[in-house]
Amino acid sequence: MDASRDQVRAPAVAGQFYPGQPDRLAETVDHLLEERSPRALAGQIVGLIVPHAGYPYSGATAASAYRALEGHEWPTVVVIAPSHHESFRFASLFDLPYETPLGRVPVDEAFVQKLLALDPIFRVSRAGHRSEHALEVQLPFLQRVAPGASIVPLVISERSGSLLEHVGRALARAVAEQPALLVASSDLYHGYDVEECRRSDGRTIETILRMEPEPFLRALERDEIHACGAGAIGALLMAARELGADRATLLEATNSADVTGTAQGYVVGYAAMALLRGVEAGARGRERSGVESLTEEERATLLALARLSLDRAVEGLPRPEPPDSLSPALAAPRRCFVTLRSSRQLRGCIGFAEPKHALAEAVIELARAAALEDFRFQPVAPRELPGLSIEISVLGEPTPMSSERDLEAGRHGVIVSRGPQRALLLPQVATEQRWDGRTLLDHCCLKAGLISGAWKDSRTEVQLFEAEVFGD
Repeated sequence: MDASRDQVRAPAVAGQFYPGQPDRLAETVDHLLEERSPRALAGQIVGLIVPHAGYPYSGATAASAYRALEGHEWPTVVVIAPSHHESFRFASLFDLPYETPLGRVPVDEAFVQKLLALDPIFRVSRAGHRSEHALEVQLPFLQRVAPGASIVPLVISERSGSLLEHVGRALARAVAEQPALLVASSDLYHGYDVEECRRSDGRTIETILRMEPEPFLRALERDEIHACGAGAIGALLMAARELGADRATLLEATNSADVTGTAQGYVVGYAAMALLRGVEAGARGRERSGVESLTEEERATLLALARLSLDRAVEGLPRPEPPDSLSPALAAPRRCFVTLRSSRQLRGCIGFAEPKHALAEAVIELARAAALEDFRFQPVAPRELPGLSIEISVLGEPTPMSSERDLEAGRHGVIVSRGPQRALLLPQVATEQRWDGRTLLDHCCLKAGLISGAWKDSRTEVQLFEAEVFGD
């Protein structure tokens, strides 16, 4: 062990990333925590994703994550951080206390030894710990919200799938034997375009919410998403899956431009997220539509038209025409969406948020568009047709949301708009993602290119709607 001569890892960024005086640091952290409202999370917290910039920039977002720990006791916290200054091909552990102006944070030596015994990918080393801020800035928060906790300081330089799988599996085995909280330290987008920051962070957050480490790493390789702590997040996702986590919740998302109030210059994105397990599916499934306006025969007609339109579009044939004789319900203009899925995974979704076309004609057009024009996916290939399922959502009339209490997750869909920025999420999204109402609102804001929580702003218009949802 090359750290044996040291007695403690002294603060490296006190007075830079956070206050260097004990009293001022405690006051700063407590104030940040008090400003965030605690979130009632439906499930057991397995891990957190927390930003690591200076407290004036990301401290409030970080506080949202640590506020979620209120009421929980964690004897051990594994802090997984990236290395900004050193490169190495192993997972670097430190087995001596870290120190901040608030005092020493003990290391759980037994947990460290457990990891060393589980996989040779782990080594005790000073590599990645000497001057790294990403791990250190998490500690004052832990000292205030979990003052009795010991830590396992873990720094990862590489983001290869093989290394992260080794780390994630070993962490999961160790946590299964000795309960511990996992914290991944990461900022998101880095660059000079605040609008691109919001788009990029939205993609990154949505990818993390899928709770699948492999797609997350593939998206990183294709440069579709950005996170400086991608290795830490990847290892957390690997471990969380092994530990049975089945849901991720966005607690807060913002960026340095939003915090400083200027869109000029360098901008960094931040998100606080919680990974949970033990969450039962929402009490309301897709069978609760909220709008019971179609007969079984009308539903069957729409599904048959959608299937015919889908098949013809993919095979390069002309679109079908609706029957000459339509019921009043199918001939009336309606808001609607058509969703395609393959093995329960989204394969395309397109809709009309305004009632511009007769319902039957809209379904024909949207089935074609969902197969060929959803920019998030490659066009559907003929070989995929037998495995595709179709879901149709017929939307009710939107009404203004006067209070967050108006929103019932799983029953209501959401439309968020501010000026030209507008987005819609269907009611079933909350059920499928196991989101509460506030999380649904936050994600609709992100989809619209706004910051998380923008729905609270008086300049933002929020509408709720119900939908009749059915599929083949």
